[in-house]
Amino acid sequence: MKAFFALVHRELLEHRGAFLVAPLALIGILFTMIVLAYVSGRLNFELAAMVNPPALRVFEVGFLGFAVAWWLYLLGVLFFYCADGFSADKRNNSMLFWKSMPQSDFKILLAKFGAATALFPGLIYAAALVCGVIVYVLTLIMVSVGGEDMGTFILGAVRAYLSIAGGILVALAASILWFAPFFAWVGALSTIVGRWSVPLSILVPLLAAGIENMYVSGPAPEGGWIWSYLSYRVDFPINEEGYLRSWFMSGERFDVYQFTLDLVGRTDWMQVVLGLAFALVAIFAASEYRRRTIDN
Repeated sequence: MKAFFALVHRELLEHRGAFLVAPLALIGILFTMIVLAYVSGRLNFELAAMVNPPALRVFEVGFLGFAVAWWLYLLGVLFFYCADGFSADKRNNSMLFWKSMPQSDFKILLAKFGAATALFPGLIYAAALVCGVIVYVLTLIMVSVGGEDMGTFILGAVRAYLSIAGGILVALAASILWFAPFFAWVGALSTIVGRWSVPLSILVPLLAAGIENMYVSGPAPEGGWIWSYLSYRVDFPINEEGYLRSWFMSGERFDVYQFTLDLVGRTDWMQVVLGLAFALVAIFAASEYRRRTIDN
C-alpha cells in the first residue's frame, strides 16, 4: 500500500497545477475582486439590505452556485487529466524508471485512476468549502448592515453550511461513480494514441452510433441504441427535475437528507456497477498494452 500511495502522491506532484495551484489562484482572485469591489463601493451592502432578501437564502444559493461551478470545473479537468496522465510516463521517459521497480503497469494506472476519482475531487471539494466560507462572510456583513438578528443568522448559517457541505460531498461521490467509465475510457485510449485520445474518445462513439444508424435496421429508439445509451449515460441524474428544483422554487432550507434520498433514488446503480466494471477492464487492457509495448 505504501507504494500505491507513493504513486498517487506522484500524480499530485505532477498535476498539482490543475488541482491545487489553479483552485488556490481562482480563490485568491475571487477574494481580491470582492475586496476591491468593497473598497471601491461597487459592493453595496446597504442596497442589499434595503432589498431585504432572506439572508440564509442568499447564503445557500451563493454557496450552491459556487459548488456547481467547482463541480463543472472538476469534471472537465478530470477528463483532460486522464487523457494526459495515463500517457505522461511515455512522454517524459519516466516509464522505464517505474518499470525497473516492482510495480506493475496495472498498479500504476490504477493509482492514476485513484488520484482522479478520490484525491483530486477531494481538493476541489475543499475549494468549494472555502468558497462557502467567503459567501458566509459576505452574507454576515449584509446581515449586520441590515440590522437582522445576528445570532439567529449565525446559527442558521452554520446548519446550512454543514447541510450543503454534506450535499456537495454526496453529489461529488455520485458523479465520480457515474462518470468513472468515461474517465477510464479516455485514459485507456491515451495509452495508445496519447493526447489524441481527447477527440478520439468522442469521435469513436459517434462513428459507432452513425454506423448503427446506417447499416443496422429494425426497431430502435430515435438515434439508435448506441446514441440513446450514450445520451442516457452522459446525463447525470441530478440534472433531472428533482429535489434541487423543488427546493429552489419553494424557498425552504436545504435538506441534505432529502437531497441524498432523491439522488440515490434517481441513480441507476446497476449502470454504476457496470460502469465501474468497464473502467477496471479498460484500465487492465491499457496496462497490458503498456506492458507489452515496453517489453517488446
